[in-house]
Amino acid sequence: MDLKKKLIEGIEISLKAEKNPDLEMRKLFIELLKEGYNRKQLDDDVTEYMLFLRKEGRERDEDWVLEAGTYLDGYCAPHMRID
Repeated sequence: MDLKKKLIEGIEISLKAEKNPDLEMRKLFIELLKEGYNRKQLDDDVTEYMLFLRKEGRERDEDWVLEAGTYLDGYCAPHMRID
């Protein structure tokens, strides 16, 4: 499966989590990076999907993706950063 498709499917699955969708996405991002997803491309694709959610009026989902994105770009608690 193409990594971007896996990212999008994984985000949608994470958004359905009862608790902490952002932490589910964090696990997904770590897995995708291990599979060879380029970090910059992953960050760009997460941002692109966040903007798609905004366009669709899915503000709550957009907020969760934004929160999860902070683990990639480092604007989070140091222990949550994905290095």
